[in-house]
Amino acid sequence: EHKEVRKFLQSPFFNRRDDLLQLFEHLLSVIPVNGLNCTNEEVFEAVFGPVPYDPTRFHLHMSYLFRLLEEYLAIRSFQEDAVGTRLRLLRAYRERGLAEHRKQALRQTRKVLQKSPYRDADHFDFQSALSWESYQLQLGHQPSEVWPLEEWVDLTDRSFFTHKLKQLCVLAAHQAVYTANYQYIREFRNAFFPYLESRDLLQVPAIGLYYHGFFILQDEAGDRHFPAFRELLREHSDRFPPEEVRQLYLMAINYCVGRVNRGEHRFFEEMSALYRAGLSQNLLLEKGRLSRFTYLNAVAAAIQTRDFDWAEELIEQYRRFLSPAHRDSAYHYCRARLSYETGRYDEALTEINQAYFKDVLLNLAAKTISLKIYYTLENFDLLDAHVNAMNNFIRRNRLIGYHRKNYLNLLRFTRKLLGVNPFDPKATAELRVQIEAAEPLTEKAWLLAQLR
Repeated sequence: EHKEVRKFLQSPFFNRRDDLLQLFEHLLSVIPVNGLNCTNEEVFEAVFGPVPYDPTRFHLHMSYLFRLLEEYLAIRSFQEDAVGTRLRLLRAYRERGLAEHRKQALRQTRKVLQKSPYRDADHFDFQSALSWESYQLQLGHQPSEVWPLEEWVDLTDRSFFTHKLKQLCVLAAHQAVYTANYQYIREFRNAFFPYLESRDLLQVPAIGLYYHGFFILQDEAGDRHFPAFRELLREHSDRFPPEEVRQLYLMAINYCVGRVNRGEHRFFEEMSALYRAGLSQNLLLEKGRLSRFTYLNAVAAAIQTRDFDWAEELIEQYRRFLSPAHRDSAYHYCRARLSYETGRYDEALTEINQAYFKDVLLNLAAKTISLKIYYTLENFDLLDAHVNAMNNFIRRNRLIGYHRKNYLNLLRFTRKLLGVNPFDPKATAELRVQIEAAEPLTEKAWLLAQLR
């Protein structure tokens, strides 16, 4: 990139000032060595020689260079957009009245667009623009002819609805998290969904995906819309850029998480299948990194479906893709959880003791594993001390809302388990009723299992 910028600054079409090239070369030579420790005066002298430092002159030159670098970035981005570049060429030919050149450019642009693997919103934008350019060209040759415009209208519909449904999905997701109330969602749905549903537009994968995605984000008729969304994603993920596919997978996964959180554990199977498909195609990586939440949730889904071999593979294979800041804690927690679920309690405790859990919630999840192990091994003295320490940790960290109440409920019922007479049917039945009624309580199933 440095070489390209140098050529860019050497081109008189973009830059006719030698001192800006000198300024760039000097900055390029000193920054890798000294970072930003060099002073303005030092840079000024290196470029302009032994003359008095002029801050106005210095800052003007820095500003000129900055604008040129911005222009370089814009041009590089423009050059990478093969279809967009050719569309601008078509418009330039039209403005200059070069009909034959327009015809040839139109044919070439269609070929370039057809070779693109994607059929996303941008693709329909380009198709609509090409259809319009074609109509304009034909109209110039035979202005009295009645030309069919259905193709242009249909392509514009595809572009419009793909963009708008994507927007609706973003609004619906935002609304669910921040309890916002977007009146636009209801207005657009009432105005346009009947039209959308009366035509064949839902057969277009991009439109169908975001249409069904909107309903699962709204948590509305999910049993009908989720299977349709899942199948479209499975069959047509290669028609979208990787980042867009990643977002679509996360949309499906988050829907499954919501259903699991409501106690519908059958959705662990769906979640696990989505993680397996997304990870196998590297679709869940972002700039070569895997979110620690994706890592933790994928392992959790594998464990919940009792697919311990895949859980092991996930833990080891994807550890290297985690951010260094969270790698060790996420790795050791997942190893501890897998060891616990497979009855290797000593290994689980060793993994927990090896890690420093900076994340409060991950720390509490690890402490919960320790709690369950101490109870299972009937190490009640250690368990009592652990419950007290965990209680102090929760109160000290000022957890709010759901998480605070959930973990305090766990500790409260663990103490009750320790105090109840297991041979007193009435006492155990009363405790069972209390546990079943308690919310939130993510370890409800484990607590109830101890009463059997």
